[in-house]
Amino acid sequence: MQDHALPDSVPVDPGLSSEFHRWPLPGYLWPALEKRSQSIFCTEPHLRIHGTLSSDIEAWVLRSHGRIAGLWLFRRQGRKARVINEVASESLGAVEQFADAVFARYRELDVIELHALHLLDEALRLPATREQQGTGRPGFPAADIDDALTGEARGNRDDDLAAADAGEGDEGDDDGEAEDKQRTCDPGHAAQALRHPWQRASVSEDFVLELPASVDAWHASLSARTREKLRQCLRRAQRSEPSLRFRLFHDADINERQVRAVLQMSRARMRAKGRTYGMDAPEERRLCALMRERGQLATIEVDGRMRAGLLCTLAGNDVYMHVIAHDPAFDELRLGYVCCVLCIEAAIAQRMHRFHFLWGWYDYKARLGGQRHVLEHALLWRSRVAACRHPLMFLRQQWLGLKAALRERRMTRLAMQSRQVGDAAHVH
Repeated sequence: MQDHALPDSVPVDPGLSSEFHRWPLPGYLWPALEKRSQSIFCTEPHLRIHGTLSSDIEAWVLRSHGRIAGLWLFRRQGRKARVINEVASESLGAVEQFADAVFARYRELDVIELHALHLLDEALRLPATREQQGTGRPGFPAADIDDALTGEARGNRDDDLAAADAGEGDEGDDDGEAEDKQRTCDPGHAAQALRHPWQRASVSEDFVLELPASVDAWHASLSARTREKLRQCLRRAQRSEPSLRFRLFHDADINERQVRAVLQMSRARMRAKGRTYGMDAPEERRLCALMRERGQLATIEVDGRMRAGLLCTLAGNDVYMHVIAHDPAFDELRLGYVCCVLCIEAAIAQRMHRFHFLWGWYDYKARLGGQRHVLEHALLWRSRVAACRHPLMFLRQQWLGLKAALRERRMTRLAMQSRQVGDAAHVH
């Protein structure tokens, strides 16, 4: 944990202002939050279905010349503020500005707890808002932050589901322990503009594929080996099953029977691999409900029957993959992997911006172009004195950082072993 000195003077931008809202929140906040975060975990349907919405939720809105430039949801719990938004990218400077506003308004708060954030270390000095003038703290661009994960995000419990099907062969078939990759983050490696003591530790990751303008451009970005593998998988599947058909369903066109069929295939695949199925009955019900409101179901049918499927959700211009599965009877054709590739191609044709493979290191995610976005759990303290008032919370975060460092070493070793297996298979 490190402190950062405050500047002597703070420039004020008269175009910046901020406001707090209590429950019930204004309706315009939900589309604004989705637009800024592009995260399904920040949408009203996801939070409602997972029981996160309650009367103690508050919102902080930053405006720049009248337009929303930042939007955060949080709830206060004793001397702690816990942020609700999940799985979104934010700069450290944006987090700092949010903290300035919350600490200035609620003097009793000592700490802000953040979870599953992709923190960008680009804290640039920017003018303060008029509300912050006189607080001795410079302003930053506003942000959107994540809280303790709910639903699918909690505990990475969907990781095995997302990898059960696409991880065979030299595209990555890990031993089931590689689902919660973590990394310890040095709280002092950001720009000097940080003004509060931080504690940070990685707890998960989201593998994100930035979608290009065309399918050809995506294929060109892949390695020659991966392109050849894609062609082989598609040719083999089409040659073996001439009736093979790829289909997409959205929202109300998705019925619960289809969703449960994909979950059942995933359960069967996990059982065949000797792994524990990671989704309980309440989670399945929540995912079924979310699919009916924000879902995209990609399927491969053979002779009119679903033999592979991807359960995805849509937020803004982004696609989130939650479950991938195929009928074990079609293992040799790798229909789940084929379905994933065709779903990505469909997302490009729909002019979506990003495809999120979500958590868990599996080789196929990187081979298909996914970039690892580390998701961190962080505590942002008002001061060192405030941290001393909460020794158990402080020590717990230190322990989390140690576990993250140990897990990172193990995950690096597993990733290296997976690449070596893939290279050996390619040579032979």
